Amino acid sequence: MLIGGRPVASGQNDNPDARFLTVVREYTLQKDGSQEFRESFSVKLLSHRAFHRMYGENFIVYNPQFQKLKIHKAETQMDNGRKVPAPANAFNEVLPSWASGSAAFSHLREMVVSHTALEVGATVSLDYTIETRAGYYPCFSGAEVASLSSPADAFRVVVRVPAGTRLSYKVLNLRLAPEISKEKGFDVYTFNFGSTQALPQESFLPSRFSYLPAVVFSTSGSVEAILPPLSLSGEGLPAQAKNWVLGLKEKSANTAELLASLRDKVANEIATLQVKPIYTGFRLRSLREVWESRSGTPAEKACLLAAMLREVGFTAHPMVAFPSQLVQSDLLPAALAEDFYVQTEGDGLPELLLSPTSATTRDERPFLYGMTLLGTDPQGKVLVNRPTPVNSECRVEATLNIDTGANLSGSVKVKAEGLFNPYFPVNTDKSKFSGVLRGLQGDKTEVNLQRSNPRKAEGLLTVSGQKALKKKGEVYLLEIPHAAAGVDSWNARVLPVRRDGPFALPAFVLEEYKFSITLPEGWELLTPEYSREVKKDFGGVSLKLVKKGNTVEIYQAVEFIEKEISLLNYPSLREILINWYDPGLQVLVLRKK
Repeated sequence: MLIGGRPVASGQNDNPDARFLTVVREYTLQKDGSQEFRESFSVKLLSHRAFHRMYGENFIVYNPQFQKLKIHKAETQMDNGRKVPAPANAFNEVLPSWASGSAAFSHLREMVVSHTALEVGATVSLDYTIETRAGYYPCFSGAEVASLSSPADAFRVVVRVPAGTRLSYKVLNLRLAPEISKEKGFDVYTFNFGSTQALPQESFLPSRFSYLPAVVFSTSGSVEAILPPLSLSGEGLPAQAKNWVLGLKEKSANTAELLASLRDKVANEIATLQVKPIYTGFRLRSLREVWESRSGTPAEKACLLAAMLREVGFTAHPMVAFPSQLVQSDLLPAALAEDFYVQTEGDGLPELLLSPTSATTRDERPFLYGMTLLGTDPQGKVLVNRPTPVNSECRVEATLNIDTGANLSGSVKVKAEGLFNPYFPVNTDKSKFSGVLRGLQGDKTEVNLQRSNPRKAEGLLTVSGQKALKKKGEVYLLEIPHAAAGVDSWNARVLPVRRDGPFALPAFVLEEYKFSITLPEGWELLTPEYSREVKKDFGGVSLKLVKKGNTVEIYQAVEFIEKEISLLNYPSLREILINWYDPGLQVLVLRKK
């Protein structure tokens, strides 16, 4: 399968629902420049779920304007050995669901192959070829992960190029050399991966399954082959869009507000069409077509946003992101071009990386470490951006008081960097700085913003008479404020004891909270004192609560200085997160005596 490409069903290794007997994927570059992709496989069904939910149908996407689909074999061998070919009505063409609602991509097709005579013990076989006209793709390339939706007994990738054609390739995460042979005027490279495990179906896996054995290949000879059709860097805006952009410039109070408004316009008002470049031959529609249709693919929206920003004086370039380990001087698999951003700077703002599809205007750099972004400027020069680790910190010091009416008052000093920094919202409304922390927003929270720039923000929150406590029967609950964009937002509260793949953290983070909370006379703290600490090379957690008279002192901190946690360190990571998410440490339980 293409890395990060086709959807997969749940895979299991210990008690699989199915098992592939053979899988062969063949890529051929013909002498006239046309290409062929052929896939053939046989999968044995071991459970009812295998044919009800996993392998009852196959879905093959292609572009009939430039490609021809040929199905050589679709057959089921029943458990008793009887072979049942797929009937004529087992093949039905539909519009891919992700292309619905867009006339521009209504020509794309998805062949649905429905398998018959399914039962436990049956073996489904499918063999098909997609022939692609010369010139449709900018280069001949591919990327295959040696792991499937179920375990496989034999997995093989075959690449054919005309004799003498240079093929650049790289095998990742496995010491494997191809078998090189000659075949009727072709050089043939065969990568025999042997038996393979099922793809892990876990959250927090590294991007594109980049830790698994894989092969990537290309004949392009450089990283530049796919960039020009994916950039449109030199194309100007249509008149209507240009007038709208210039009008917005006049209304904007400052540069940051203008940038945020433009990005929000593209992200929120231009519909996102989830059509990957590989399904369009890496061709983009013109900016006029994108603007007039009010819709675009991520690549098209990146080009539109970059053009808008350039129109008002920013330096801006659409960029496509790849895992860094796949970017070689002579190798860039076109199939992996899926994630697009806009690199921009200007008029006092530092370099920023913006998403053309995200609903929140922010600098995406904290999330892009380990990726390489490529693009071209209007003159065609190749641009390379390898984001360095971003210091994302949230440090909080608070002195709070609870009165006899269960109201909260006090002051909270906040420092926010990286992903915690709400620079763009705060630029237009400083009161939104209180949104850094959950539970402290409201009309009775005043914000004294001491510093705010795209890299760091500092401010003092003054809270008065806030109804922050919740009454539950005889007790009152006070949720301890944490960063809204921090570890609490990762949704990693439920973690299995065993894991199959490494754990990829969303970002490097440091959160540190110091609270001093004074209780009113006649109140008591029911939460017991605690002191917990877990420290490892990749990060740690420290949690402490001490009661001194009517004052409760709380210290909570969590830090991660690595983004990918190995299986060896997963038990320690799980311990850190379990302690951090412990609901007994997330709230104070109080009671009137």
